Amino acid sequence: MPGYLGNDPAGSATKIARQTYTTSGAATTDFTFTSGYDVGYLDVYVNGERQTKGKNFTASDGSTFKVLNGGVGTGSTVEAIAYKTFNLATVDFDDLGNTGNLTLSGDISGVNATFSGDVSIGGTLTYEDVTNIDSVGVITARSGVDILSGGIDIVGNTTGLNVTGVSTFAGPISVGDTISLGDHDRLRFGAGNDLQIYHDGTDNYVQDSRDNGRLRISADIFQVIDKDASEQMLKATVDGAVELSYNGSTKFETTNNGTITVGVGTFDGLSLGDNESLNIGASSDLRLYHDGTDNFIKNQGTGNTLRVFTVDGEIKLQSGSSAGNDMIVATHTESVDLYYNNSKKFETTNNGVIVTGITTADGFRAGDNEQIHLGDSSDLRIYHDGSNSYIKNNTGVLRIHGTEIQIRDEDSNENLAKFFPQGSVELYYDNSKKLETSGVGVTVTGTLNATTDVQINGTSVATAGKAVAMALVFG
Repeated sequence: MPGYLGNDPAGSATKIARQTYTTSGAATTDFTFTSGYDVGYLDVYVNGERQTKGKNFTASDGSTFKVLNGGVGTGSTVEAIAYKTFNLATVDFDDLGNTGNLTLSGDISGVNATFSGDVSIGGTLTYEDVTNIDSVGVITARSGVDILSGGIDIVGNTTGLNVTGVSTFAGPISVGDTISLGDHDRLRFGAGNDLQIYHDGTDNYVQDSRDNGRLRISADIFQVIDKDASEQMLKATVDGAVELSYNGSTKFETTNNGTITVGVGTFDGLSLGDNESLNIGASSDLRLYHDGTDNFIKNQGTGNTLRVFTVDGEIKLQSGSSAGNDMIVATHTESVDLYYNNSKKFETTNNGVIVTGITTADGFRAGDNEQIHLGDSSDLRIYHDGSNSYIKNNTGVLRIHGTEIQIRDEDSNENLAKFFPQGSVELYYDNSKKLETSGVGVTVTGTLNATTDVQINGTSVATAGKAVAMALVFG
């Protein structure tokens, strides 16, 4: 318990009022001071430790006080001391004798006091305006300390200046070495504590506490480096680049034309405007862009090949806003399929191709012994063996249909045979018709040579080896 000036609290003219409380409930916060107090002249102790007004307790109405920070727990001792004034007329202490000590047990209130020697106070000295204080104990200034000139010199104290509570400075502060703040203690700037710098025990913060505020850092070269000052993480240069690093190596850099990424870039999306292209290759060899109407994948650099790879699976070219219609499907180690309106029409196989539907072509070419197979079991084959051409049917009848069927020479200059539905069959020699069928028989133009006898209804009309050059009329 600190010492005091004034009468004994038990006396009839108490100048220091003291009241002790022992709490019986958890988190007790509100206390009533029975004898009352002057606002600003109340000290509070919890379990013998003096509390700081405004930080640990509040006392503003002259009769009650509140313990902050959640109150005090069960069994704690709370002691409140109120300091009251006591008026004393002018006293010449020489009249009291100067050979011994003067001990006062009450409060002293006066206008002026002059001491030519030392004044020793074993308890607490309460004062308003003083100069040149040499205290061997703790000095408490209730309304602040004004240092008009000369500053504060802390001599012989290796721990520096320890401040509990908030310190407010109206002018510049010069620090020769270090300012040390504890966890959660903050440096605050601005009338509304708009900027705060602090450490919360785990992380460090530079906080702009305003809504929509700006935190500006001004420098021609701005760098963010690691705690050992050995690796650069970010560097921004006025009129130059902004660089981002990974493990001390620059991976992203702004330039006059855009940006440079070193390594692999991973994006959630990339948006480019009309005629803005994605250029790939040292000489923009590959370009992807939209010109406002159409989309382009353009190979324009070295090399003539545009390659699309897949390690496995499929490569698809699709149409529709939801990519629901296949146009081309290329499957790894399997077929390449072509579609029309999402229906497969062409498919490559191990043996060739499969076409679904009608094929229209300007021409078709197959090499020697390369065959066209028709039918599920290759029933009809058409091919050339290097010397001769073949139409080969191995199932059923080979039928040739047409309104008129002609067999001509290779240059299509001469007829060899003609076939007419419901009509004649004509056979030619050197483009000259020699035999023609009709409804009553055949007409032969020229000589009819027979290797055996010519018979009509079983009767020989010509002997083998002799030409028949007469008209045979039957009626």
